[in-house]
Amino acid sequence: MHYLFLFLVIVLTQISQFACLPVNEIIINNPKLLPGGQVLILRTNYHGWSNSVIMSNGKIEVIVVPEINRIMVFRFCGGENVFWENMKLLGQKADSEAKDWINFGGDKSWPAPQSAWISITGRGWPPPKGFDSMPATLEIRKDYVQLISAIDPSYGIRVIRTISLNKSKPVMIVDTVYEKLWGEPLDVSVWVITQMRDPVGVFIPVSEKMALSTNLLFVKLTDELPSDFCITNGLLSLTRNQKTGCKIGVNSESMIWMDDKYVLKIEFSRKKNAEYPDHGSNIEVWTNPDPYPYIELETLGPIVKLKKGEKVKATNTYILSRRSSFIALQDAQRVRD
Repeated sequence: MHYLFLFLVIVLTQISQFACLPVNEIIINNPKLLPGGQVLILRTNYHGWSNSVIMSNGKIEVIVVPEINRIMVFRFCGGENVFWENMKLLGQKADSEAKDWINFGGDKSWPAPQSAWISITGRGWPPPKGFDSMPATLEIRKDYVQLISAIDPSYGIRVIRTISLNKSKPVMIVDTVYEKLWGEPLDVSVWVITQMRDPVGVFIPVSEKMALSTNLLFVKLTDELPSDFCITNGLLSLTRNQKTGCKIGVNSESMIWMDDKYVLKIEFSRKKNAEYPDHGSNIEVWTNPDPYPYIELETLGPIVKLKKGEKVKATNTYILSRRSSFIALQDAQRVRD
């Protein structure tokens, strides 16, 4: 099958010369051409970011952009991107000297707790340079890619994100590793921030058992709660507050985003008896006000004292599906179960 696939790529390369289409567009735009059990990884120019990579298993597509150190696209083949992208900034370069945050969108990682930034970097905002605003390098392996950040000058940490696709299901797995290369030991948590399009709802499974064991059901991290905030049948639900930024923290091992077409579930494990940032929450949701209509699904790993030469890892699993009910709560219950 592997040799047959290589033969197919060679043939399509010849066809593309006459069709004026690159071979990656021919295969990506026709996912049935991709043999089962294969993951296609090809370099592409994404809106002017010329060193980008597109990955596909014939069901989903992922676009990784090392120039801004982000996963920018997650979608069904031929479908719409469920990640939020700032269309005004497409193709622009990262700038580590910018005084304001350059909000590209997509999926990225920052060090938690955020409250420590000012003492470690000398500024409380924007995020630390090596994590957010410096280009990364990208290495292509047989069936996965690695996004490797610059070493942050304040933390002495580089971030290695291994991005892979399930070979037969609409699932992306991202391992995020912090590697301490220099400097004094630091307390740090692996924090992953995924910016999503404006949803019809966000749902988080909560349980009395976990609330009792962690002394936390949810924590209010801003003055206002998100819109339509409620807990029904073990599901915390909310929508975006259009007027003001809102954030909550929760103890859970998954969260569900939904619009009128798609459902994204992010799974993330919680370790027992570990210390977590922000009053012990390992999952957080930020809802952004207008004029930028997005929300952030955030996962936080345990706080560890990271010494030179040590690593810490967190794994997020992204499961994409289509809506099957007109009632959002019914879809959330289906995905949760």
